[in-house]
Amino acid sequence: MLIVKPIQLAVVFISFVFAYFLATLPIDVFYDRGNYLVYAQNSINILLRYLNRGVLNVFSNEPLWLSINIILSSWLSPENTLRIIIFFASFISTSLVLKNNQKYWYLVFLILLLPQVIKNDIVHLRQGLALAIFLIGWYSRNRRTKLLFIGLAPFIHTSFFFIDFILLVTFILKYLRYSKGIRAIVIVLLGIVLNFSLIFITSLLGARQADQYSQVDMSVSGLAFIFWFVILIVFLSEGKQFANKYAFEQAAVIFYLTTYFFMPVTARIFESAILLVLLAGLQLTKWRRWVFLAGFTFYFIYSYLPRLSQPLLGWAVH
Repeated sequence: MLIVKPIQLAVVFISFVFAYFLATLPIDVFYDRGNYLVYAQNSINILLRYLNRGVLNVFSNEPLWLSINIILSSWLSPENTLRIIIFFASFISTSLVLKNNQKYWYLVFLILLLPQVIKNDIVHLRQGLALAIFLIGWYSRNRRTKLLFIGLAPFIHTSFFFIDFILLVTFILKYLRYSKGIRAIVIVLLGIVLNFSLIFITSLLGARQADQYSQVDMSVSGLAFIFWFVILIVFLSEGKQFANKYAFEQAAVIFYLTTYFFMPVTARIFESAILLVLLAGLQLTKWRRWVFLAGFTFYFIYSYLPRLSQPLLGWAVH
């Protein structure tokens, strides 16, 4: 007999209400929704255009995202296609994260409300769906399911090519029993290489982002760099057991810091891993935990403070 625990029911209920709320918000008032409506209406034409350029061009331009839009839009209106995507992505991500981090559920929910996380369900819908698919694999105990869903994520949002690459490199280095210091050096070197080769690689693959990357303004404040550098130091000071268990999360921060001043999309890539990084921070011990919580509180307030005076917390169409 299957026994459902009250906490499991609570997770499903909270996730459903949260996802339903986000999915039922007005479609046309948020930034970038017009582009997603175009996908819902014209994904078949977009996919055919990539096919005409070759198979490699198809796989480097998010074919699974296009296919999902084609399937949903054949049954639903463009607006309802977006609603289904928003609901599914938000429900899956929220339920999986809450289910696997029940001890700190109240802090987990605050992490889910962080602008850099919740924007995936409001503005960057493609990235939000890719994250949901990735998390299915991340939390799966079945090896084949894990590999399948983690492998599918880049074909919804290209940032997960980088995430999967970091994950693969981290796995190999752990398998070879390299120390956390050596692992950090390798990730730094990979970041340096990508700093100077990203535009070339995306152009070679025919990715649609190639022109965008070459035109991005790289002026940054440096405040985020300081914050995440402090978090990395706290992570590294926790010890060997934490370093091995959360090797990917540490590698993601190192990669972000290495590419912060040079790679135009490093923040967007890091946003695909930031949820897992923050969840790892909840597992810190002693003074490190308090430093992390204080830092997160500052980060949360600092992220929302300038948004309070803006329409729909800064996500409204201008």
